[in-house]
Amino acid sequence: MKTFIKLFGAGIGMYGIFFAHTAVVYLLPYPWRHINIIMIALTLFIVIRQSGTSVWIAFLLHFLLELYRTTPFGVMLFAGTMATLFGWYAYHTIVTNRSWYAVLFLSILMAGLYRLLYGMVWWVAGLFTESLSISAHGLIIPSLIEVGLSGGSTVLIYGLFVAWRRYTKKELIFSPAEYGPFS
Repeated sequence: MKTFIKLFGAGIGMYGIFFAHTAVVYLLPYPWRHINIIMIALTLFIVIRQSGTSVWIAFLLHFLLELYRTTPFGVMLFAGTMATLFGWYAYHTIVTNRSWYAVLFLSILMAGLYRLLYGMVWWVAGLFTESLSISAHGLIIPSLIEVGLSGGSTVLIYGLFVAWRRYTKKELIFSPAEYGPFS
């Protein structure tokens, strides 16, 4: 029963992140709609929980997002999952720090890699189909805006989380033993 409750809670959390991302994309004005809520949540999950489950969550979130997009299937799924996998690997081998600038670096790395892989896969898909085309200006400017806003938002949310954990006098990082095999 505990496992079912954990899986149900994880599913509700993923749908909440998906709906928050969709709301940001469709409801906010121009520069703010480029904030990538999914990458923010995945970056914070990697830093706070220190779990490889983040890669599976990225796969499921980007699969759900892929169902509602007009891009060729697999472009966002591949880019998002690989960016999260590389971000998780970089966090455990390169960054290994929980300071705000480490979180900023990880966020910029993950969002930048996501946009780079997205553009590369889109370009490769455009080689096989004439109807797919994208300009460099149409990809670079929104990507830079997304990386900057997502990085700043991640640091802001992480700072609020750290302040809240210090205020409540709780441990900053969750231990995997508290959450069992799904941590």
